Amino acid sequence: MQIRHHTYPNGLRVIYEPSKTTVPLTYIYLYCNVGSVHEPDNLRGVAHFIEHMCFKGTRRISNPKDIFIEYDKIGAEFNAFTIKRTTCYIVVCQNDYVHNCLSILGDMVLNSTFPKKEYEKEFAVVVEENIDDSNDFQDIIYENSDALVYKGSSYEHPVDSIKYHPKETPPKYEDVLQFYHACYQPDNMVMSIVSTMSFRRIQNLVSSTLIAKQKSNRIGAGPLSICHEIAPQSDIQFQLQTKKGVTNTLLTLGFRTCGMDSPDKYKLELLKTILIGGMSGRLFMLLREKHGLTYGIEVETEYHERVGDFTIFTQTDSAKLLRNGDAGRGVLPLIVDCICDLISNGVTKKEFDTAKGNQKGNYILQQARDKDRAEYNGLEWIMRDRVCDITSYDDVYTKYIEPIKHSDMKDLIRNYLTRDRMTVCLLSEKLPSLGRIQESFRKIA
Repeated sequence: MQIRHHTYPNGLRVIYEPSKTTVPLTYIYLYCNVGSVHEPDNLRGVAHFIEHMCFKGTRRISNPKDIFIEYDKIGAEFNAFTIKRTTCYIVVCQNDYVHNCLSILGDMVLNSTFPKKEYEKEFAVVVEENIDDSNDFQDIIYENSDALVYKGSSYEHPVDSIKYHPKETPPKYEDVLQFYHACYQPDNMVMSIVSTMSFRRIQNLVSSTLIAKQKSNRIGAGPLSICHEIAPQSDIQFQLQTKKGVTNTLLTLGFRTCGMDSPDKYKLELLKTILIGGMSGRLFMLLREKHGLTYGIEVETEYHERVGDFTIFTQTDSAKLLRNGDAGRGVLPLIVDCICDLISNGVTKKEFDTAKGNQKGNYILQQARDKDRAEYNGLEWIMRDRVCDITSYDDVYTKYIEPIKHSDMKDLIRNYLTRDRMTVCLLSEKLPSLGRIQESFRKIA
């Protein structure tokens, strides 16, 4: 499927892929090249807060309610999210309404008025969101894990946190506004579109809207550069946090891995599938089916420009963390044994073949989802300097995963599942001593 692209005179980049369906819908993902990794220490959480403020009125539409009415009356989907690397605004609409939706979206992101009254009100909303997040125990342990895995780099900080918003010293209105004007410029944005309309038609529609016409006029220094370098590590890092109300135990085992351009990324995705893919994943079968020990088991992966992580997460009855009563070992020793076995013996040929089949099927299923391809294309161009470096989503499996051999997996495991890449975090109301936890890991070479 051919990817097309165009850069307008004001620097706005548009990447387009035709839909594989005949449904008259257009998916628009507008990425602004700013996230929490760009924030200075005095403006932590500002990227997420600006995302909220862009819904609070523009020079042309002063009443925020009118923005939502315009999308509601045509049944369009309208949303936004902020992650560490970028901020994204999403519109899914019928083809007949693309021009109007683009006009409103462009006005929102480029000409938000940041009314002082709305600023103060939305600040309170963001604080409430973060209070809610501070009670999400899974969020807490992932934040703890990231702080160690990415220590020293811009990625060690969460996207937002209640600690960023002290009531006594909220961020200065003028500083937030300056950051917005510096970052929210057409030449700092990528618009990813998947549609049943032709690329020529999309080009014409975009070119007649504000987002392609308004000149970039950067005020201030613009986003700070990203620090990709992580602090050196010589052995396993441990972080144990006790928190009242956490009646079970949450556990992460994170490993520092590779950046987004490394071919190891796709081997790590296969390893992830081997461990928790479907109902036959090794960790799922070991902990849930064989021993009935965990409430849930996950493996999360993330890849940034130069660094990434491979993180095992589980939660279990605290009494079964180290021992399963008279039945034998608990959750933590069993996971450690699994890691040791992977290091010594790798993965079986059957596990490898099953994982590749699973990956192939998933990619084929996702190719039919315009949403996934619009998100993928936009994020790829935001993170890369050249559009020619983007591999079509349709070609990822054939180009990168299919050539992987069973013999490649043992070297991958021995390279990444090592003590000097490993982070262990635990969260519970009551935890074993650090010494007892460390003892569980002595067998890992």
